[in-house]
Amino acid sequence: MAGSFDQPDRVPPVVQYGIESRVHWWHGIEDLPGDQPTYADDPEGMLPRIQASNRQHPDHDT
Repeated sequence: MAGSFDQPDRVPPVVQYGIESRVHWWHGIEDLPGDQPTYADDPEGMLPRIQASNRQHPDHDT
């Protein structure tokens, strides 16, 4: 849920709940490669169509 904050890096977690249901691969996830931004690859050219149809309110005060 950290992504729901405007500045999630300013709200570090201090406790974990529900760890009994954590999947076994969770502990190694930080070791996976992650050098590609979310929108770096769009092989089918869908991003402009998605952005044009987006009706979500901007994440700032208007």
